[in-house]
Amino acid sequence: MEDLMENTALAPLTHIADGIGVDKVALYVGDQIGASDDSLLRRHQIVNVLNCAVNCDINYVDETLDLKPGRANREFGFASVRTAKIGMIDGEGNDPMLMFAAVHILQGMLHQRFPAKASYPVKQPGNVLVHCRGGRSRSVAVAALYLSHMFPERWPNLFGLIDEIRDKRGIPKGEFGRVPTPGILRNMVEVHEMFRSGRALFYP
Repeated sequence: MEDLMENTALAPLTHIADGIGVDKVALYVGDQIGASDDSLLRRHQIVNVLNCAVNCDINYVDETLDLKPGRANREFGFASVRTAKIGMIDGEGNDPMLMFAAVHILQGMLHQRFPAKASYPVKQPGNVLVHCRGGRSRSVAVAALYLSHMFPERWPNLFGLIDEIRDKRGIPKGEFGRVPTPGILRNMVEVHEMFRSGRALFYP
């Protein structure tokens, strides 16, 4: 499990690629520390955040709505970033459809357009962060799967791209056999085969 492997400190955010999506934005991979650091997100112009971890929740609400004193509701409202979550376990136990859904949500986030209404306060395009708890397993696999599928001319080899992202994240080569975890890698390969067989819902 990722929880047991976090013995090497990594950067909270790592730039992985440019020219992604309809607005040609940058893609970052990171951990829960980077994903929860407002100043770091602003510095890197990140406005889209995809959380891949079932065991990590972050409250981004800046402006609460419809709350009255004494109510037992949890906080809800507007945030300074647009968020989505696919809750994957870091190991065995995931249906591959979770990985499949994460890649499709990432595609959707990168191509979304917003109406000129006050109820959609974050309208501008911006960079995207894919994160999990430790930023070395679930998020690495999702980012690699997306990039290799959408940009095969840039990244023709999925496992070569996994190594590239691990290197950029600063993961020691001695940990390459453990992260991403075998269960996550198996899900990644299963979804990769879905794409190759023509069962993907979108294409480059």
